[in-house]
Amino acid sequence: MRAWLAAIGLLVCAIAAGWLYLLNPDAATVHLGPRLARQAPLGVLLAAAFAAGAAAMLLVGAAGALRRVGQAWRARRAAAARASTARARALVWSGATTLARQELGRRGDPATHPEHAGIVAQSHLDDDQPGEARRVLEAALAVAPPTPELLDLLATAAGACGDGTAAIAALERARALRPESPRLLRRLRDAYVAAGRAADAVPLQGELVLAARTAERLADEAARLHRIRVAAATADADDRRAARALAALAAEAPGESAAWLAAGDRWARAGEPRRARRAWVRGLLLAPDAALLARLVVHDAASGHPEHTRRTLRRLRRRLPDDAVLALGDARLLLEAGAHDDAARVLDALPADVAALPAAHALRGALCAARGDTAGAAEAYSHACEPGLGGPSGRA
Repeated sequence: MRAWLAAIGLLVCAIAAGWLYLLNPDAATVHLGPRLARQAPLGVLLAAAFAAGAAAMLLVGAAGALRRVGQAWRARRAAAARASTARARALVWSGATTLARQELGRRGDPATHPEHAGIVAQSHLDDDQPGEARRVLEAALAVAPPTPELLDLLATAAGACGDGTAAIAALERARALRPESPRLLRRLRDAYVAAGRAADAVPLQGELVLAARTAERLADEAARLHRIRVAAATADADDRRAARALAALAAEAPGESAAWLAAGDRWARAGEPRRARRAWVRGLLLAPDAALLARLVVHDAASGHPEHTRRTLRRLRRRLPDDAVLALGDARLLLEAGAHDDAARVLDALPADVAALPAAHALRGALCAARGDTAGAAEAYSHACEPGLGGPSGRA
C-alpha cells in the first residue's frame, strides 16, 4: 500500500513539474556566486526548488525515524538488562548462585556494572567465598564511582577474610557517602568494638542514643553506650586511670556488674588490693554476679583470710536475702569448708524459684554425696541435668 502511495506521489510531482515547465518556458538567470550565473527555464528552476525542499523534508523525517529506532533499540536493551538483573537477583535469593553468575556473565564483565558486581559478590558470599566476593567488589570500585551498597558488601567480604582494617576502611567510606544511615552507623560501631577501638565507637553510639525515639529504644542504646564506655576504659594501659574511670562508670550504672568487676581487676593490677576488694563487694551488693563472688573468694584466700568471704556474704545476705548468687555462693563455701549442716540449712531456706535452679540441685547433690547419700545425690544431679531448667543459673 505504501509503495502505491509513493508511486502516485511521484507521478503527481512529475505532472506538476511538467505543467510548470509548460507554463514557464522562458529562461531565467540564477546567480550561484558573485561571478557565477546560470540560465535555465523558469519551470525547471521552480521544479528543482520544490524537489530540494521535498528532499530536505525527507532527510529530516529520515533522521527522526532513525532517532526513534535508536531509542527503541536502547529501550529494549535496557529492559532486557533489567530483566536479566532481576532474574539473577531472584536466583541468588533462591540459592542458585552459580546460575545467577552465569546469567550476569552474559551481560558482560560485572566490574563495569556496579549493580551486577553487587549481586555477583553476594552470590560468592552466600557460597562462602569471601575472597572472590572481595576481588569482584574491588575491581568494580576501581572503575566505577563508589556506592554505599558496594562498600558495605566489601566490608562484609573483608571481615569474612579476617581483614578487620579493610572492613573498617570500607565502612568509613560508606558512611561518608551516606552519613544518615543508622545501619552503617551500627556496623561501623560494631567493627570498632571488635577491633578493640571502643573509644572510636563511643561517639557513634552517642549518635544512636540521641536518635532514639522511644523510651525502650533509649534505654537499650544507653545500656549499650555504657558497655562500650566500659570497654574503652578497660583498654586504657594505665591501671590507676582505668580503675578510676571504671569506678565512675560503675557508679553511673550500679546495676551493671561488668564495670565493678573490671574496676576491681585494675585496682588489683595497680597494687591496690583493698580498693579492688571494695569494688567487688560493692558490685556484689548492687549487681550480684558469680564472677564478682569468685574474685572475692580468690582474693581472700590469697590474702590468707578466707573467712572474710563468709563474713562478707552473711552481711550481704542480710541486705539481699533472696538473691540467688549470694545464697548459692554461701552454700558452696559452706560445703567446701565441710559445714554440711549449715549448708543444708542454707539450701533448705532458698526461695522456690532459686531452689529450682540447676546450680541449686547440683549443690544439693554435692551435699548428699558428702553425707554418703548416693541415691539422694543421683536424684539431685538428675534434676540439675533436666532440660528446660533456666532462670538466672548463668549468674549463679
